Amino acid sequence: SPYNVGKSYSKPFEALCSKKKAANFYGMIVNIDENIGLLMEKVDEWDLTDNTLLIFMTDNGTAQGLEIYNAGMRGKKGTVNEGGCRVPLFMRLPGLTKAEVDVDVLARHYDILPTLADIAGAKIPEDLKLDGRSLLPLVKNPKAEWEDRYFFFHKGRWAKDPDNSKHENFAVRDEKWRLVGNQLYDIENDPGENTDVSAEHPQVVAKMRAAYDVWWDEVRPMMINENAPLDVGKPFLDQFRAQKESDGIPKWSRPEL
Repeated sequence: SPYNVGKSYSKPFEALCSKKKAANFYGMIVNIDENIGLLMEKVDEWDLTDNTLLIFMTDNGTAQGLEIYNAGMRGKKGTVNEGGCRVPLFMRLPGLTKAEVDVDVLARHYDILPTLADIAGAKIPEDLKLDGRSLLPLVKNPKAEWEDRYFFFHKGRWAKDPDNSKHENFAVRDEKWRLVGNQLYDIENDPGENTDVSAEHPQVVAKMRAAYDVWWDEVRPMMINENAPLDVGKPFLDQFRAQKESDGIPKWSRPEL
């Protein structure tokens, strides 16, 4: 049955979301599953399986599926809660990865580059300061020693001066804790972020806030587009409209595979 974090539902399914919405949601999951299967079949057919690293991941948490299924997590796309940020990462490379192995360790998108370099045996220049680290040790051994670290999140979409939004819609995460604004959650034991424990662990809050301040000071000088005008044309839309007016947009034809 569908559920949302912090709520207990006893109403029928139709009271939470329409059958059509649920069907569309699960239908798109089936669609993705079928197309990933097709991709894997083609990789096999092209004899690329044994030297191709196949990665499946997404960019943010669910957008429309919160009322249908979100694994008990709070929040969705556009929030800095666990449900808006946690995404899957599946990797397949025969001879390196093993099927049905779960690596229960935090990772981020910026770990992909050093991981790919490590797998390929490529040397990363020492003066290239990367935030990520190679996940290869965990791929080889999910129980490998792994130093904990902080991850930082911000919703963005702020006004012209980001400093005015520094402490709005942000979160800090490590393996045990998730700080969302002034609220602290023991994410290991409370993955749904139901109970704020900031009063019981003020030292954890202070440490995570201090780390966030250091991170903000580092990335703030890189925010160079905040004063860019918003009333200018958007190239993709302009080209689309021009093509539509001149030649029209061709009807999509299903490819033969």
